[in-house]
Amino acid sequence: MCFMRVLIICASVLLMSCQQDKTLEMLIPPGTIWQLNTLNGNNVSSEATLTFAAARVSGRGPCNTFSAQQNLPYPWIEIELMIASRRACSELSFERDYFQALHQATLMEALGNVLILSNDDGPILVFNRVEQNVPTDP
Repeated sequence: MCFMRVLIICASVLLMSCQQDKTLEMLIPPGTIWQLNTLNGNNVSSEATLTFAAARVSGRGPCNTFSAQQNLPYPWIEIELMIASRRACSELSFERDYFQALHQATLMEALGNVLILSNDDGPILVFNRVEQNVPTDP
């Protein structure tokens, strides 16, 4: 009887962990583009973006585009298995810092048009929502 109870609890936990996190989709609608504003407390003038879609995160740095897995439920984040294009440009060192900061982030917080990725040391990435042009009927 005790074994059966443990089996039911384990199955329930496993089922819950397989379901997609709806909280993240409500706070950060899939396809929303976030423009990096601050990296490690410094204002950013280079282009760097982030977009969430299901269990994926993608974006671009000043030189390359990237895609990675993000399977944790909101408010946690773990960007792993990142793949990126391999173009060189004059801002490659900034891009390396950006990608490294993405890997170091463990928490995210969506506050309206602001997205903050942080870890135990504090905020490391602050993004602003990019207003997307919505086509209107003539």
